[in-house]
Amino acid sequence: MRNFEGRLTGGHPNSLGNTIEVVEEVLANIDSFDELFNCQFSSDEAVKLQVSNALKRICKEKEDLLVPFLGRFLSEITATAETSIHWSLFFNRSSRN
Repeated sequence: MRNFEGRLTGGHPNSLGNTIEVVEEVLANIDSFDELFNCQFSSDEAVKLQVSNALKRICKEKEDLLVPFLGRFLSEITATAETSIHWSLFFNRSSRN
């Protein structure tokens, strides 16, 4: 495991922290996308915000990575009460139109 959650923990919730480093790592090894996706459910608010940012950046580069996760996005992420996650998903969608 790459310990994405540990690497994205701490700091100010609005900072990038190690987000760019994690994005580059996932783009270089797409098999690690699942591990990063699962960090979206961390109890650490800063991690969730950085993961949302990372997922947005990764999907801009490789949209096809999202396809196998569409079901999970629709069921797991939209089922959560996390406003920051919903905002990030809406923003990602609306920024492309």
